[in-house]
Amino acid sequence: TKQPRYHGAKVKLAICGYAPDQLRTAYGIDRTRLTGKGATVGIVDAFASPTILDDANAYATAHGDAPFAEGQFTDESVPGLSVLPEDPAGGLLLDPQGWAGEETLDVEAVHAMAPDAAVVYQGALTPYGPALYFALAQLVEGGEVQIVSNSYGTGSDDPLPTDKALFDQITDQAAALGVTVAFSSGDSGDETDPSAAGERTGDFPATSDGVVAVGGTSLHLDQSGKRTSETYWGTRKDVLTHGAWDVANSTFSGAGGGGVSTSYAEPAWQEGVVPDELATFGGVSPGRVLPDVSMDADSTTGMLVGQTQTFADGSVKYSEYRIGGTSLSCPLFAGLLALEVGRAGGTGLGLVTPTLYGATAPQRAAAFYDPDGVALDRTSKQSVVANVRPDYTDPTDPSSEVTFTLRTLGNLATLHRLKGYDDSTGLGSPRAKALLALLD
Repeated sequence: TKQPRYHGAKVKLAICGYAPDQLRTAYGIDRTRLTGKGATVGIVDAFASPTILDDANAYATAHGDAPFAEGQFTDESVPGLSVLPEDPAGGLLLDPQGWAGEETLDVEAVHAMAPDAAVVYQGALTPYGPALYFALAQLVEGGEVQIVSNSYGTGSDDPLPTDKALFDQITDQAAALGVTVAFSSGDSGDETDPSAAGERTGDFPATSDGVVAVGGTSLHLDQSGKRTSETYWGTRKDVLTHGAWDVANSTFSGAGGGGVSTSYAEPAWQEGVVPDELATFGGVSPGRVLPDVSMDADSTTGMLVGQTQTFADGSVKYSEYRIGGTSLSCPLFAGLLALEVGRAGGTGLGLVTPTLYGATAPQRAAAFYDPDGVALDRTSKQSVVANVRPDYTDPTDPSSEVTFTLRTLGNLATLHRLKGYDDSTGLGSPRAKALLALLD
């Protein structure tokens, strides 16, 4: 409240990050009835954090959930992968320790949504496509998992023919075996911002018609945990200049990936639901449009996670911090699907997109919240939904100076906000009870 107003209104501070019970409440999950017991979720990332299980258990205990039971969590990564030396300069190893937050987030997000689901973690040897696809293939072919969460991707939709052929083979096999493959849609919106690719594109592999592409939202809850609104995650950052927000020089600060594919044709199951103008936007042949669904991803409304970290004073200890990205929304959705798999006694759902798009309009309206309600200022065309985010100048040192920035939410760039399906949030964000009934 001490910070300058925005469009004449006081702006609230960003939250510290939502806890598991808040996220379950927001998306309508009744933890007394649905826990994911009987389901197994696979997670693919590069490398493997040596403290991932201890961190996930400490986090669950701190927030009122049960830690992983004996045998409920399995790390099937190559032995010794977690002790590779750090390489922040970006050589062959590409900083394995830098992936630890991603790995921890994925495991804790799945466990938050489905506390009794088993989790199998598969760390790839490198963060390059073939190594990640090999790890995905191991999970699909292993016969243990019904869902695989993948929080990685490229910044374009121009895969090498060999990569695309390999990936398509894996997703075809997954569908045949009843395994659902979920992918983050990306954190750079439509990629048109100069800090991203600078050219409008969706992000492979989320553009594949063999996966469910999970986009991002900014989630707003009241004090009881009820969802009061949810908007597309498209955030811009303004700094303080001479006691006012410098909105004229705002910078891009992350957005949920969306758009139309140029490497995958529009699948039959999207026809009649996805507007033609989205499937052909930019003059392309009708292509596969993404995302399919969306959940909380904005780093200013993200999830509180717990991880062992090294601090400025040299101490190594467990601590908690907020994190976002479609790297959050994807495992959240994977955990939600695990609730249905558990309810079905461990039977996999396979490729769920034909079912989601094939539902009737009333069924889709019941199963998905439509994030289309962000008001725009008539003069500036900027979102009037905003918050003020405080950050330590040095994130490893809580004694460092705190700086404040304004974050305006719901900025679309070339994406669209429409009633029903759109290329910013897809079919919408889940209402768990109706969505799971749709998947029965």
